[in-house]
Amino acid sequence: MVDDKIILTHPLPLDDEMFAKMVKQDLETYYPEYLEAIAKSAQLDPVLNRKEVLEKAYIVRVHNLLEDVILKTLDERPVDAYDSLKEACFFSEQDLLYIKTVEGDNADTNMFEYVKKRLENVEDLKPTLQFVEAVNDAELYLVHDLPNFNSYKASSLIDSMETAQEGLLDNEGKAVIDFISSKLYRKLNADYEKYGAVKKDSKEEIQYLLKVLEKTSDYRLISYCQSRLPEEKYQKMIVRAYQRALRKKQTRNNLYKINTALADLYMDRTKIIGFCSENNDTYKAAQKSLQYLTGAYHHGDKTGKKNALKKMAVIYLKFGQLNEWKELKEAVAMNFLEKSDRCEALIAIADKTKDVSYYRKALQEAQKARMPANVRNILFNKIYGRLVSSLPDGDERNSYLQKQKDLGNQNNKFLFLYHSHNDKKR
Repeated sequence: MVDDKIILTHPLPLDDEMFAKMVKQDLETYYPEYLEAIAKSAQLDPVLNRKEVLEKAYIVRVHNLLEDVILKTLDERPVDAYDSLKEACFFSEQDLLYIKTVEGDNADTNMFEYVKKRLENVEDLKPTLQFVEAVNDAELYLVHDLPNFNSYKASSLIDSMETAQEGLLDNEGKAVIDFISSKLYRKLNADYEKYGAVKKDSKEEIQYLLKVLEKTSDYRLISYCQSRLPEEKYQKMIVRAYQRALRKKQTRNNLYKINTALADLYMDRTKIIGFCSENNDTYKAAQKSLQYLTGAYHHGDKTGKKNALKKMAVIYLKFGQLNEWKELKEAVAMNFLEKSDRCEALIAIADKTKDVSYYRKALQEAQKARMPANVRNILFNKIYGRLVSSLPDGDERNSYLQKQKDLGNQNNKFLFLYHSHNDKKR
């Protein structure tokens, strides 16, 4: 009697016909509602026009798969991209058992080799497969210190990515490839420095960063380029890239960040020396900065709105527009600060503008805010002192002077009782 044995074999590669058949079988088995939706949108009978419905569903399914894989790859998540491709392999239980038996603990790590072998003959997937592999190779060199990494290897990796992406990517996708390319040269330059080479800017890195700025509307990429490039030399390109990003659909948080970044870039140009007219470039830059800060305020959360107002106040102060500065600082104090912080902000406004009414406002806020007695007393003492110093001789000034004395006596009494109590405990 011959014992029954399971003979494991390497998973077979799929060709176009086998792959299409497996996708369609999968659709019929697990996604009947999806097929019905495809039939309805194409105005086809799901039974009589079964073949045509399946063909349309196949095209949509493959398109969605490739889009998912490409997006994950561009997001620098090649492992997730491979997982999506693995689902398209339709490995049987015996296939997976073979891989596990052969690879052992390295099965997950080496899975892409099986995925690649399984799908490399499917024409619909081949370009995307090559693209994922090219980007993954580049990422491996970025993450690991591999001994054969040099300028020739960096150039070869970039060439592979650029060749593989042909026909697959729009400008945003191409910008990501340029971004990865810039990081390869950044790493190469850093590796040279490890071995004692003189530190210098990488012309190749800058070249690819500038390509990114020419193409992308992604805030993260523009911000990265800004952090790596000499800002003064390339400020106009950075500004144009952020402005392009504002014209694209963005999240509310990104709109806040982009407006803030543009405001900061224009604010850097407002270093005033002497008189500045409305026709002066410095004044125009300040107006631009205020414009973008208004946008940042509109899209920001509570903290973002507060920061936008504070920066606007800085600009008005630079131009000596104290009334506008005062209004903004009061808005920050009353809408975004609480308790002692609000009082201190109002005191600071009065100190700057010599407007005594803000000392009175600070006193009102200190009186109604809930805070520890010692904190409130410190505030009272500070405000009374400011009012006594600022007001002319008269009843009001004398009243605050008396309150300051009474507060001092009260504090001295408290300290005496506190020390007496401690002495008894000893």
